[in-house]
Amino acid sequence: MTQKLKYRDRRAMIRFLGAEGVKPADIHRIILSQYGGVNCMNQRKIFEWIETLKSGRTSVTDEALSGRHHIEHAKALSFEMTDEGV
Repeated sequence: MTQKLKYRDRRAMIRFLGAEGVKPADIHRIILSQYGGVNCMNQRKIFEWIETLKSGRTSVTDEALSGRHHIEHAKALSFEMTDEGV
């Protein structure tokens, strides 16, 4: 039986194994054999996470995105702009 891993848990596992000196290909193999293909990042993504962690990132949680606003926020902004005659 395979368990569903959250992104945070995957990243924590990658952080731990990477700190122990385990190579990305081996980390991929470990996660794949333990949790199955649905829950596993590809080797390239694992390598990128290890490099990100080596460069100083310590958090394994998602960072706030700077892209598009949430739809309700965008609607509110649109309404404010039309009210002001902009």
